[in-house]
Order: sequence, then structure tokens, then C-alpha cells
Amino acid sequence: MPRIKVCGVTDAAFAVEAARRGVDYLGLIFAEGSPRQVTPEKAHEIVAHVRADVGTSAVKSTPRFVGVFVRHTPEEIVDVATRVGLDAIQLHGDYGDSAVTTLKKRGYEVWRLFNAVGRVAGADGVEGQDSPRGRLRCKPQRNEVAHRLLSGLDLLQEESPEDAVLLDGRRGNESRRADWSLVAPLKESGRRVVLAGGISAENISAAIATGADVIDVNSSIETSPGVKSLELLDELLRSINFYAVPSNSNVNKQNSY
Repeated sequence: MPRIKVCGVTDAAFAVEAARRGVDYLGLIFAEGSPRQVTPEKAHEIVAHVRADVGTSAVKSTPRFVGVFVRHTPEEIVDVATRVGLDAIQLHGDYGDSAVTTLKKRGYEVWRLFNAVGRVAGADGVEGQDSPRGRLRCKPQRNEVAHRLLSGLDLLQEESPEDAVLLDGRRGNESRRADWSLVAPLKESGRRVVLAGGISAENISAAIATGADVIDVNSSIETSPGVKSLELLDELLRSINFYAVPSNSNVNKQNSY
């Protein structure tokens, strides 16, 4: 079973309940313009509530907190991470190897977006996802095509400093399914893979079958952008017989966070 991440958490009460259900990672988004953006102060409140709950409830271990950043500088990221108490950093913009190394030296686990052309976004010496030549013109749909895309050292570095690569089909605030066929070749190259984008109770079993190390869910467990539903989270977790979902959980769908 892969690890499960719930991203876009904006409410401390929901975060505590997710932790009690055994969710492995909770994602806090600091990107400006996102309906799920939280301030460092709000994020610190969420983290503090969850960590305070450990040992006083059924929670046996604290989930790791992942901060999502798009345009912050490495120095700004370290400042936010220190104030909030983050465990991991998810780089969702054009960040080079030097930024990854800087964050790792500060003790953070680092995940970096893997863009559609088969490169780690922003890798030093490689054009990032926002450059005209860095955009994919023809999306691979089958494993053999993905293997061909990733076979050359010009497309995939043998060594890369991040702890995991993120495959995400999201474009702006629109959730799309990523190209799942890229998981296998990335795993074969030695990468740890976080799979995000369009994952719901209906397809999470298939997402797990790709072999991804972390499954990242977000909008599929919301009643509106940024408003998480505990009932929808329970439905998703039950669909894969996940850990500690209460069998008698009957949360009203309006009880959203």
C-alpha cells in the first residue's frame, strides 16, 4: 500500500480527523491565488492542533506536513517552513537543482514537479515547464512511448537531488489526471513517485496499481474549492480498505471543513 497524502488542507479540525484516520501526509498550499492557500499563521495553527492530538486520541503517529510552493524563493520557503514546522517541501514551479539542494541541506524532504516533457521541472541546465520549448507537444499515452521519452540522458538525468518526483495533471486550479504511464519508467529509473491530479474514490485503486509511492488527493474530497468533506474522505479511504477509517463514521455531508 502506498502512502496517502491529502493536499489543500485549510482547517485544523479536518486535519485532526484525517490524522486519526491514518493519512500519512497533509499538504498545506502557500501558492498565491489558490482557493486552498493558507497563511503561515493558519498553517502553524493546523500543524499545532494535529501534533497536540497525538497521544490524546487514536492517533499513534503524526502525519508529515508538506508545504506546496510555486514562486517562493528557497530563502522564503525556509522561512515559512521554519515558522510552520513543515517536514517536507513540494516544489510545484520551476526550481533548479541548487534550490533542491539548499532545502535538503536544511533538513527537509523535497518533492519536485516532473514536467510532461520527461524532465524534472527546472533542473539546472534543462528548460523548465514554463519555457516554450519545455512544453509537451504530444502527450505519451502508452508505456512504450513513455519509455522512449525517458530513455535518453538528455531527457532524464541519471542522478537528481530531489527525494521524490511529482506527477500532477493539475493546470492552475483545474484538476486533471496525470499521465499514469510515466510512473513505471520513473520507478525503473530509481525515482520515488508521488502521483496527483484527478484521483478519486472511483479510480484510486487503479492509481495504486501504477506502483506510485504516494497517492495525492485533493479536490475529489471537497464540497467546493478549499472545503474538505470528511464524508468524502471516508468514502475514498474505505474504497481501498485504508488503515483506521471508523466503521461507524456517519458524518453529515454538510459537515465540511
